[in-house]
Amino acid sequence: MVNAVQYFLLGTSFMFTAMIAWIFWRKGSDMLSRLVTVLMTVMAAGFVKDAVVLAHPQFMSALDLITAVDVVAVPLYACILWELCNPGRLTLKTIALVEAPFVILPLLMVLFKHPVFYHIDMILAVILGLSTATWACFAIPRYNRSLKATFSYNEDIDLRWLQNILWAFFIILTVWVISCTTYSPWYDAIYMTLTLMLWIFICYFIYKHKSVVDELHPVAPIESIPDKSPDIRSQVFARITRLIVEDRIYLNPMLKLSDIARMANTNRTYASAYFKTETGMTFYDHINRLRVKHAMGLLTGTPRRLDEIAEESGFNSRQSFHRVFVAIAGMTPAQYRASTPP
Repeated sequence: MVNAVQYFLLGTSFMFTAMIAWIFWRKGSDMLSRLVTVLMTVMAAGFVKDAVVLAHPQFMSALDLITAVDVVAVPLYACILWELCNPGRLTLKTIALVEAPFVILPLLMVLFKHPVFYHIDMILAVILGLSTATWACFAIPRYNRSLKATFSYNEDIDLRWLQNILWAFFIILTVWVISCTTYSPWYDAIYMTLTLMLWIFICYFIYKHKSVVDELHPVAPIESIPDKSPDIRSQVFARITRLIVEDRIYLNPMLKLSDIARMANTNRTYASAYFKTETGMTFYDHINRLRVKHAMGLLTGTPRRLDEIAEESGFNSRQSFHRVFVAIAGMTPAQYRASTPP
């Protein structure tokens, strides 16, 4: 019975990881897609290896080595988190340096047949997993704040979903450590089931995730620009004001800071300075307040449906419209319409 459950989970896990590896290989050549492809391939190979071991119990005498080989996936987990929270910063050299100890230690186990290398491998894996997860707890809010200074929307680019999933990593890491130190087929079954369920959600969000590398280059301080005379600055600010007030560019649901800089014939530094000094808000907050104000007029002045008002006010979806409206107005769009006389 136990073996049947294990074979079923191994087969299901192999098919899932192999399919995800193929999907992300087709998705694109960006670093994140390639990392997921490699990780899913490594995991798929690991499930095949586990099936072979399950079919030939004599291999269980080399359980430490078998487990150490699985640990090569841990740095890939870490690299995916790094690339998500710091897009465009990860290099192949960094990946190789992080992965190297987890490749070398199993080789040393084979050469010297000493358990110390196994223990070092496990300790390094736990340290890397915990330190990366802890780092991500601070990196995710910082990343989301940088998005608010650059984008007027957050659909499929922010990492709010990762904050919730991150806690699941701690649970899986704990189950994995237990299954490595105290062998039990049920621990392995629980670990495979949790991993499979978690990766279904992770792959869904990562696949939807859109690259923001081109937009998240650091904005230089305005003092560093050679031509920083007050006249130039005031002219740029006046052009941006016209774009917002007269042209109502905030109704563009995909508006970015770089779009405003281009339309105002300036750079992102001046555009960023405008929102910091003239509005006292982030780019995201100011643009969405204008969208909500526009929507309020439509809610009380027209009988249009909420999804139509969301679209006409510059929101990507009714869900986004509802979330932002509640955050700014303190009530839902429907409640606002009902409480405000026409």
